[in-house]
Amino acid sequence: MVTVSKHAVRRLKEHCGLNKRSAQRMADKAFTDGIRHSDTRGRLNK
Repeated sequence: MVTVSKHAVRRLKEHCGLNKRSAQRMADKAFTDGIRHSDTRGRLNK
């Protein structure tokens, strides 16, 4: 389980309209299903 800070929850609510539970679910999904740094190209890989 990934820890989501209070600041991140507040920003997600402001920008995306997500509540605390949705922010936690999205962070967990990004951590488990996201891409690795080595899979990126260009400026993102720097």
